[in-house]
Amino acid sequence: MKKTLSKYWKNEFVQGGFVFTVFSFISSFLNYLFNFFAARALGPAGFGEITALFSYITIFSVPTIVMTLVVIQKVGSKGHESERFALSLQTWFFALVKRWWFLIILSLILSPIIPRVTNLSPISSYTLIPLAILTFIGAFYGAIFQGLRLFLSFSLISITAIVLKLLGPIFVLVGVDGLLTMVVFLVISGVAGILLLHTFMKKYVVSSISPKKTAIQKRLKDALFNKQVIVTFFSVLAITSFNNLDVIFVKKFFSAGSTGIYGSWSLMAKIITYVVGPAVTVSYIFFSGKRRHEGSEKVLLLSLGALFLVALGSFIAYKYFPTLLIQMFFGKRFLSVSPYLPQASIFGSLYSVITFINSYFLAKKSNFSLLLPLTIPIYATLLFLIPKEISSIMTLNIYFSLCVACLYLIAASSRFLYNMPQWK
Repeated sequence: MKKTLSKYWKNEFVQGGFVFTVFSFISSFLNYLFNFFAARALGPAGFGEITALFSYITIFSVPTIVMTLVVIQKVGSKGHESERFALSLQTWFFALVKRWWFLIILSLILSPIIPRVTNLSPISSYTLIPLAILTFIGAFYGAIFQGLRLFLSFSLISITAIVLKLLGPIFVLVGVDGLLTMVVFLVISGVAGILLLHTFMKKYVVSSISPKKTAIQKRLKDALFNKQVIVTFFSVLAITSFNNLDVIFVKKFFSAGSTGIYGSWSLMAKIITYVVGPAVTVSYIFFSGKRRHEGSEKVLLLSLGALFLVALGSFIAYKYFPTLLIQMFFGKRFLSVSPYLPQASIFGSLYSVITFINSYFLAKKSNFSLLLPLTIPIYATLLFLIPKEISSIMTLNIYFSLCVACLYLIAASSRFLYNMPQWK
């Protein structure tokens, strides 16, 4: 037994991602505290506003997520050149921002039309674009840190930013204003995180090396404008849409209170994703490495096995203690969601399977990562065709995710039997 544990500990996936995974769990816990405190402080209507705001930011940040995945893969694969490549990447990024600054101003000017399109409140609407911009810049730095394997530094800075964000609902709970206070601390959190990441990189990375601008920037352009980016974009867009379209749909066509109730159900469903999220990120980093092809299938199987145990535990808890969980996390104003918690567990488990296997296929440059993009238009269409009831949307989520998860599992099984189709 000791020998087996020692063998697995020597695995780079386990060893290299341990620190990042531990701190990511802490970050996920703090993010959930933020949501639970926000729900208690604002009630169903206010909480629905916050969840819808986050959903829109996530949808708008799809290019950012794609950039993050590509940067992690490219920086991590440069070996001894990784720091020099990261520095050139930073130089290119700032040059790009300076060149297209007027687009940022234009997007801010368009803020007044957002409430009519999204049904968000004016406060949320006017902060949507600034928060999306902060998310974009923060994700860029985060990708560089992860690609350079600076897991500890990145994790500590991320936790600091989340703690600042957490102060928002805490202040509201003690009686300081409401939604405006929450939004102000969201902005403070984003700005502080970016400043800390930039300062650390400038002090500990940039100062020790000099960039090779021409050669590396040319390689960067080749990396950003190839088939990999296109496939990754559509794959991540589909995953992100599936995670947020339902919340956006409910916010647009249902009452504020119903949006908050549905947001609490969605949050409980995504607890499993938060638990396995760090493993998904770390797996992408290590699956994409050139020297890690051997044994990656074993890591995938072990991870899916662990996911099954987490899913089973969540279903038992949601099935037999729904009222207790809702009162503990959200308060009495959200008790109407209690009967639907078992469905939340099922949906969350299936969504986590889809996310994890899709991340594996992306790292392996497999065409199977396009399975969800090919099916997500069906989901979007069905949202408009089903009865306008919260329970109908929950049911749609479960059946659609079941079908897609089965497709991914079949595709993963074929990976072990045949050569996996790839793009070039």
